[in-house]
Amino acid sequence: MAKAPETEREESQTTRGRYYKPLRDQTIRQIRKLIVEEGLTPSEAQRELQIPERSFHRYMHICFQPEREVLAARISDEEIMDQLAILELRISKDRRDLITAANDPDLEPRQLAAMVDAYNLAAELASAIFKIHSQSSYEVMEERARNSLAVQQEEQQQ
Repeated sequence: MAKAPETEREESQTTRGRYYKPLRDQTIRQIRKLIVEEGLTPSEAQRELQIPERSFHRYMHICFQPEREVLAARISDEEIMDQLAILELRISKDRRDLITAANDPDLEPRQLAAMVDAYNLAAELASAIFKIHSQSSYEVMEERARNSLAVQQEEQQQ
């Protein structure tokens, strides 16, 4: 915590403590792990790490910067269609693999049921990821268009 300056000279100097970049980087990795891998909410992660709220939000901003950049990039209809085609091919391959496994006389019913469950889960996750990317890119593009329109209207009024 910063201390209050005692003289005018001290007011002009920074009163922060030392800056530890390795510790900051470690905290950023911990935030990502707690939120992404362990499923904690941001407020739960902040409480667990016991860091100030402003620092936590600044670190979280840094932590998810690459994802924000990807989501904010203009994804063309062609790229979305490519991803949809890839998703369809993967699901078709999984279907062929399941049919082959179902026709295998050496495969026990329990093993087959476990495979089907795993393939179903993988398909659901792939669909969810596609849905997130396609909806997010559309929403980001709409927001950009609204912001651009608002800027143009402000410029016309001036």
